[in-house]
Amino acid sequence: MRTLGWITPTDWREVRYGTPRTGAVDVPMFTTSSVAAVGAVHPEVDWEQLCNLGKGRRFPLTALVKALQADTGQLTG
Repeated sequence: MRTLGWITPTDWREVRYGTPRTGAVDVPMFTTSSVAAVGAVHPEVDWEQLCNLGKGRRFPLTALVKALQADTGQLTG
């Protein structure tokens, strides 16, 4: 959803993981209200399907991201 420009992080946090050699990653942080509001703004998406996506299953919005990349050549995020 961030890649599609539907939501923007309010903050970024560095999260360390693994051994000291593994390093850290920057993780975007979102408010609960901004995440909850996405469903009202994009009713065309089957949010129940997304919420019940099984482990290891491909995220359905991936196809939308690829389509936007093909149309515009760029995305936000």
